[in-house]
Amino acid sequence: KPAATPKPKVPPGARFTMYMLLDLTSMYATAQKEIYNSFTDYFRRLNEEEGGIEGVKIDIAWSEYGLDVSRAITIYERFKGQGMQFLWSAHTSTALALKPRFIEDGIAGYELSGEPKVIYPPGNTFIQGPPYADTFVAFGNWLKDTWPKWKERPPRVATLTYDNPFGRGHMTGVPYLKELGIEYVGTEITPFNPVDLTPQLTKLRDLRADYVYMNTVWQAP
Repeated sequence: KPAATPKPKVPPGARFTMYMLLDLTSMYATAQKEIYNSFTDYFRRLNEEEGGIEGVKIDIAWSEYGLDVSRAITIYERFKGQGMQFLWSAHTSTALALKPRFIEDGIAGYELSGEPKVIYPPGNTFIQGPPYADTFVAFGNWLKDTWPKWKERPPRVATLTYDNPFGRGHMTGVPYLKELGIEYVGTEITPFNPVDLTPQLTKLRDLRADYVYMNTVWQAP
C-alpha cells in the first residue's frame, strides 16, 4: 500500500486572501451587499472559532465595479499584482471576459453566473450550481412528466428574460424542449429594472403560454 502524501506544514500565522468584485452601486447592489455581509460573517466565525482552514486564516479584499467589465479588468490586474490566487464575482459578461485571463494567469475564479460558456470548454472558472441551460432542461423534463393534458395538446412555454448573455443563457435548451414535444411559443424581453411589464405580459397571454420561464434576477419577477 503506497504511503499517504503528508500534508504540507502550515507556517504559523498563515493567511489566504479571497478577492471579490462587488456591485454596490448598480443593479446587483442590494443582493451583493448581503452576499458580502454573509462572507465576512462566515469567515470571521471560521477564523475565530475553527482557526481558519487547516490553520490558514481567510481575509477578504474587494473592490466595487458597478457591473462595468472594463473596470473589472482593471481591478483584476491590480489584484493580480497583489498576488491574487482566487477571485469571486457574480456577473456573466465579466465572467466571460475574465475566463481566458484566469487560464493564462493560473488564477481560480468562482462565479455565480450559470451561462454555459463560462465553464464550457473547461478552464479555471467554477460556478455555484448548474448552468442556466441545464436548469431549463430540468424544467422541461419535469414538465414532460407532469403535464396533465398530453392527450389534448402539448404544453406551451415562453420566456421572459434579458437581451444579454445572462438572460439568454438558457436558450440553448429550447431544441431539447421541442424534442420532448413541448411547444416553445416565443421570447419577450424585459429591462433589467422594469417599471411596468404589461406589454410583455399581454403578448405572453396572446401567445397562450402555459408557463413563462424567467432567467432573471429579482426585479423582473
